[in-house]
Amino acid sequence: MTLLVGVIVWMIGAVVAWFQIRHWNRGQSFDCPRDYIILSLLSILSWAIYPIYALEWISNELEK
Repeated sequence: MTLLVGVIVWMIGAVVAWFQIRHWNRGQSFDCPRDYIILSLLSILSWAIYPIYALEWISNELEK
């Protein structure tokens, strides 16, 4: 259950980050698919700490 919540929070955060990065670069055009791929990867990586933390928490719980 915790893993599911972590993944959902991560995906919501990645979508929010995607819109933030797009807003910050609003003067630039995103014409080619490569720009959207880079934008998506940056937004996913910007929220990568949450699934990493969730996996660490799960491994600590399993050790107990």
